Amino acid sequence: MKKVLFIILGLFLLIDNVSASDYCTESTVEQMAKIIYREVGGTINNDPDEDFFAKLVTASVVLNNANRKSGVTFIDKMYNLTNSDYGGYSTYKTVPFENYVPASEQAKLLYIAELVLSGQFTVPKEMIFQADPWDIEPWGGIVWTSVKATCLNCSEAVYFGYSGSLSNEDTMGNALSSTSADHYRQLAASLRKSDYSSYTTSTICQHSNNNNQGSSSGNQGSSSGSNNQGSSGNNHGSSNGNSGSTNQGSGNSGSHSSSSGNQGSSGSGYTTTTNTPLCQNPNALRAIYIVKTIIQVVKILVPVIIIITSIISFSKTILYDEDIKKATGLFLTKVFVGAMIFFIPTIVKATLSFVDTNLKTFNFNECYNNATLDKIRQLEKKK
Repeated sequence: MKKVLFIILGLFLLIDNVSASDYCTESTVEQMAKIIYREVGGTINNDPDEDFFAKLVTASVVLNNANRKSGVTFIDKMYNLTNSDYGGYSTYKTVPFENYVPASEQAKLLYIAELVLSGQFTVPKEMIFQADPWDIEPWGGIVWTSVKATCLNCSEAVYFGYSGSLSNEDTMGNALSSTSADHYRQLAASLRKSDYSSYTTSTICQHSNNNNQGSSSGNQGSSSGSNNQGSSGNNHGSSNGNSGSTNQGSGNSGSHSSSSGNQGSSGSGYTTTTNTPLCQNPNALRAIYIVKTIIQVVKILVPVIIIITSIISFSKTILYDEDIKKATGLFLTKVFVGAMIFFIPTIVKATLSFVDTNLKTFNFNECYNNATLDKIRQLEKKK
């Protein structure tokens, strides 16, 4: 029985890692793009490279902070961010992407979010702050770099910081070669484009991850960012969480940071998902959502019932002085069955995710992540 329990624990750990690798999907990219827009949308700095750098760092810190939250999938973790992480997040969290981000900025922000979520631009996992220095330091944070804001009606600068000491690993588990702000600025400049028109909601995560940035930035760099850790400090720097048509955010709330580049010879090390008609069909997604809900209820309810009845049965055995050895074996068997029922949905998801990633036969992860009430309503509105 001990061997069985170790096997179950091993499966749980393996499955948890598989689920955590599902970052780049339409839902996650759109959600991240909304946060980028709210925080540093519009033109923060008149230097295009510096402005692009600020947005990439912001997105990278969003990734780090979301990964600190609980959730089966990454979109679950993003939805579990709060207003203390990003000021006013609850007011736009469920607003459809195309209704919140102006059409003129959508393509660029989708590209930035995709760079981060596909692992091409990530920062050390300790990068969790985006705030003024006097908000970062009281929480034991260290300022990593800042981007001067040259726009109207925005804070003087957007600061990024980290907690503790920087490691050479990002939140996805990829190795980083540098934690230098200069390295990340060079990387951001190499990734910036003059035309983002090919980046739309229908092409999210279909672009290549193998962006070799050259000898000076081909390796994964690191960077820093920050979360607003104070209860009253969601809005840092100016009263401008949305500062007019040219600047949406600029140091609005919590945290951001940037970094990275090529994750190795094969790119990011993470396989991105692609969209299929099935995964964009609200009727099909509703059916998947119903199945997901039923499975969640069953996987919790059935094991609980089995364990409760087993305890009652085992207690009767002790009270009436029956064969305790036999009762113990039966009790452990029932507990094992209950545990397997609990893990079966996760095992099935992990298996289908593996098939999706390696055989490209069915886009399971995209459909599974899109099967939420918010996404279904959003797609129904598009029809």
